[in-house]
Amino acid sequence: MAVLIPARRGRPRLGLGAGLVAAARGLAFTGLMLAELGLLLVVLAAVLLTALGALLVIIGNGNPAFRIGGLLSHSSPGSASAGSSRRARCWSCGGWPA
Repeated sequence: MAVLIPARRGRPRLGLGAGLVAAARGLAFTGLMLAELGLLLVVLAAVLLTALGALLVIIGNGNPAFRIGGLLSHSSPGSASAGSSRRARCWSCGGWPA
């Protein structure tokens, strides 16, 4: 039985077309990697912000005195609003100022 033996081919020479195709594929792959990185950052940000919100709810326990700005201090007797002479109760605990 006769078997065809393929002729030896020479070394392929890469031309301008092959270089342009390789550059386009490289840029496309880079774009896909950047898109994946952006999506990963969005997912991580969502997880971190959810954890931060849960932590604030757990630690603060719904108390308005525990806000991100820090603990709110009781108002002193001399810090009443302008024109008001009556003392007001503390809005966070309901107690009277010292």
